[in-house]
Amino acid sequence: MGIRDALHAAQLIQSELYIPIHYNTFPVIEQNPYEFTNMLHDNRGLVPKLANKLNYRGGFLCYKNGSIVSSIIIN
Repeated sequence: MGIRDALHAAQLIQSELYIPIHYNTFPVIEQNPYEFTNMLHDNRGLVPKLANKLNYRGGFLCYKNGSIVSSIIIN
């Protein structure tokens, strides 16, 4: 599933939690996670925020109404 398909699925499901996985695990499926977070913000009102946690090398947490609703890990 690519970024646009993932966004379409998000629009169909209408969840407040989206956790992208398996992107950039192989060269053939390399994708830009920033494109997904920007599209989520534009289409769902989620605000991605940079996160640095113990188990994260780096990534984004998405907040809505003050609560974390999604995370994206960037290796």
